Amino acid sequence: MATDAAFETGEMMNKMSELVSGMTLALSLLAAAGAEATAEPEILPWAALEAPIAPHLTPGAWTLVMFWSVTCGICAAETPALNDFYEQERERGVHLLGVSIDGAGRHAEVARWMKHHQMGFPSLLGELSGIGAYFAAAAGEPFRGTPTFMIFDPRGQLVGLNAGPVRIQAVRDFIARKQRGD
Repeated sequence: MATDAAFETGEMMNKMSELVSGMTLALSLLAAAGAEATAEPEILPWAALEAPIAPHLTPGAWTLVMFWSVTCGICAAETPALNDFYEQERERGVHLLGVSIDGAGRHAEVARWMKHHQMGFPSLLGELSGIGAYFAAAAGEPFRGTPTFMIFDPRGQLVGLNAGPVRIQAVRDFIARKQRGD
């Protein structure tokens, strides 16, 4: 009986070893696939223009702009829902653009943050002073902090503004109301 137990234990060890080897291979393949699928973040410089967002608006499309920072916990928490929104809505003519207020000197940190949080939409990167001045001129009020959202209609006109977190369904509802002319 002792030899049967040893045999069974040996068989079980062989099966466990095969299982672990298989799991290790599967995890390696997943990691490799994830590394290939994770593209480098698209970070564009904030241009010192009167209307620096205008060149990044798609004519005929709605654009949601999110002002964010690497130190903003709410921004990190909202990124997955914003990625989903971007993937679902861009085929329907709604685009998403990020604007990081972290400054060009923190480019590498911003790129790491975007990659870590899998930010799937492009982002401008600029200095808070320039972004704040643009925001005040465009919105008619001072920039309050992150996250802050702007919505531009298909003609490139600012039609919505929200300081603080936003529910994605509220954005969809807002755009639908504006499309209906409400």
